[in-house]
Amino acid sequence: MCRLPEAYKSLKPFLKIAEDNAKCNVAVEYWCLRYVYEKALTIDTTSPECKSFICFLMSYLSKLERDNKKDNCFCNKDAAQKYLKRVALRFFQKADLLDRSRRFTIDVAKFYITAANLINVLSFFGDLDNSLIEARKYGRWRGAYLFNIFNDLDYPLPAPEEVNESLEKVRFHGDTTEWDSFYDTYDVFLSGVEIAVPLNYSEIPDDGVSADVQLEEALERFADFNEAFKCGTSAMSELRDQNFADAIFSLENALELMQKYKRM
Repeated sequence: MCRLPEAYKSLKPFLKIAEDNAKCNVAVEYWCLRYVYEKALTIDTTSPECKSFICFLMSYLSKLERDNKKDNCFCNKDAAQKYLKRVALRFFQKADLLDRSRRFTIDVAKFYITAANLINVLSFFGDLDNSLIEARKYGRWRGAYLFNIFNDLDYPLPAPEEVNESLEKVRFHGDTTEWDSFYDTYDVFLSGVEIAVPLNYSEIPDDGVSADVQLEEALERFADFNEAFKCGTSAMSELRDQNFADAIFSLENALELMQKYKRM
């Protein structure tokens, strides 16, 4: 994918989902890119960098369509909408299950945010029902709350069990008590980043469009820095045990994670 113009920075979270799914779920990749393409056309189509990006994206979308022309999720919008809804709710319900089972990790926050962004993509097909709108608001709220908790070295409050009827329809319904309480620990923090989070998700205005780019960039850095730290710690342990091949592998993983921050 070519470099994202600054004018399209608000679309970065949707490109990230497309990139993450490029090798494992091309239908999700395609519709996230279609969403980006349509939104980009409403932001800027005149500057050279935006023109170049739009042309590249249009060409890549055409390639995906040619390569997957027999896939129902490409040629049938109703099928695509139903499929993307299942994927979005799968992320949301996985986060809800782990959260309400008190399995607190940074992945739970990421699942919530991904679900909220995929629900945004679903708006490409038409108006969202109330349950999806509530899930988007709740996912943004709970994801931001958990990130702040991890970043502040605090312990999360349990997820609310009583919510409105629309949200209850799409929450996980099953056993949420099978695990003991678990709180992952982190070693690298970004104390300069603070995301404002209201006490209740219903207080979040639902603008229907924007993703919180600041939150998502901070969340990604937080996860990457801590994973790189773990890889470095593993490498030191492996060197002490003279497991040189494993040490090299761990260091290479850490380096790969940190390459994107080289010019920060």
